[in-house]
Amino acid sequence: MNFKYASSDLEALEAQMHSTRDGLCESILNSAKNRCEEWGIEIQRRTRRRRRMNGELARDAGLSAEEEIARVMKSVLDRFQQDITTRFIRHKDLNSKFGF
Repeated sequence: MNFKYASSDLEALEAQMHSTRDGLCESILNSAKNRCEEWGIEIQRRTRRRRRMNGELARDAGLSAEEEIARVMKSVLDRFQQDITTRFIRHKDLNSKFGF
């Protein structure tokens, strides 16, 4: 494999990660919910406690287990995409200079 093919594969991976992030998270969550129903596992609402500052009137912010899992999955996928971008900048630079 040469620089040109590797660079184009990395660019395609970045584009696909960007375009399918939300759909991927939704499909995985639906699959997990189906498995939980199949196995008889209840999905519980989890209350996320938040510290309040003096004088603040807000109550605890409640996130469901589904929302928390989706938030974590999206942050992991964003981090993965960011790592791909930053780690292969040098590779893309070499391809632009010497790729043929």
